Amino acid sequence: VKSRKVIKAFDFELDQVLNPSFSPDGRRIVFSGMRRGMSDLYVASMDSPGYLQLTKDTYGDLQPQWSPDGRTIAFVSERGDDFDI
Repeated sequence: VKSRKVIKAFDFELDQVLNPSFSPDGRRIVFSGMRRGMSDLYVASMDSPGYLQLTKDTYGDLQPQWSPDGRTIAFVSERGDDFDI
């Protein structure tokens, strides 16, 4: 932000991109993406084009955050106790 230099631009085929969170190493971004009213989690990498869809279901997947070691992601969802992710 300080330099106002664009390092990489992303063009996702999504209706909205919400709650981006950079990985601890700064090389990946996890975010909630909306498509046709459904939210899922996605990861984009500074090192490769496109993105990886992590969830694909009818549950809301919001506010993702990386763990300090960058190995796991926590997020908010209305999933119940009977759901195994």
